[in-house]
Amino acid sequence: MDKKDSSARGTARASGRYGPIRASPYIRSTVRWDYAPDICKDFKETGFCTFGDSCKFLHDRGDYKHGWELERDWEAGRRKGKDDEEYAVESDEEVRKGELPALCSLCHNSLKNPVVTKCKHYFCEKCAIDYYRASKKCAECGSKTDGSFTVVKAKNSVLQAKFHVPSQT
Repeated sequence: MDKKDSSARGTARASGRYGPIRASPYIRSTVRWDYAPDICKDFKETGFCTFGDSCKFLHDRGDYKHGWELERDWEAGRRKGKDDEEYAVESDEEVRKGELPALCSLCHNSLKNPVVTKCKHYFCEKCAIDYYRASKKCAECGSKTDGSFTVVKAKNSVLQAKFHVPSQT
């Protein structure tokens, strides 16, 4: 009888049916998302709850955005950076005013396929990319470029020929 009990106990231990069960080695953590958190109304409105620490609701006074509000703000941010009119060259007068430099400050030649950085400095496309490989900062002012170079588009055929700028479509 003793032999039978000890063998049954051994198989129960090996199979995991005896005592606490070991967690799976493949799952590192589990996450529970509470999409509808129960927030204490009194605490949210007044900053004080009569139940204190024994309140079963969340004590939080922050405001949360709904999913559609987050998406709206994200789309607005994306559209803000995509404004091509901001980088379009209007006419030859802008060049004379100094808004578009005639020479690249890196190679000191006329601009070929000009690009503009976030800080509004103009470079040749090849020069800007080569400089970015060496330094992640703007060659003019030293601010971070984050690798963001916007292609300048010309509305004028004279500028298109002068600066080798692709036409705006």
